[in-house]
Amino acid sequence: MIALNNRTSPRPTIPVSPEFLFKLQSLLKTAGIEFARVATAANGTTASLAPGETDATQTAADFRHPAIVIVRDYIELHYQEPVTLATLANETGLSATHLLRIFRDEEGVTPLAYLLRFRIAQAKKLLACGYSIVEAALLTGFYDQSHFTNTFRKLTGITPGRYQRDSKIFQDRDS
Repeated sequence: MIALNNRTSPRPTIPVSPEFLFKLQSLLKTAGIEFARVATAANGTTASLAPGETDATQTAADFRHPAIVIVRDYIELHYQEPVTLATLANETGLSATHLLRIFRDEEGVTPLAYLLRFRIAQAKKLLACGYSIVEAALLTGFYDQSHFTNTFRKLTGITPGRYQRDSKIFQDRDS
């Protein structure tokens, strides 16, 4: 396994770049090899290759293609605004097609599906805090209550009103 070399190790270390680790991760995926962890490497961090070694502080998900990090951060900061694939591609410097492919490969969903899931997660928090359905819809970037309700139901299996009632029941029971 790959382990960061911020502890003393008798194993020789090699300098690695984020690109190297991304290529290694891709090769391992292609070969069908599961790995416990890939080190997060920023600007030449050293790593040691240690077969069978595991480190519980990080997982394979700790290393992502730099564009994935940029897109996730952008979505989490701008989810209340209209976000397009062209905007995300411009932020990363990649073509829309390439960004779509690597994002779907890493996250399992498209960037816009990730945006909708993030908006719904934020809306759940607002609904649980007592915001109205319309307020939650508008504060999370949906154009209207109908679009919000349809998306919420599609992703959660229940309506926002039902979610809000159920969360109030649990809050009352816990009090």
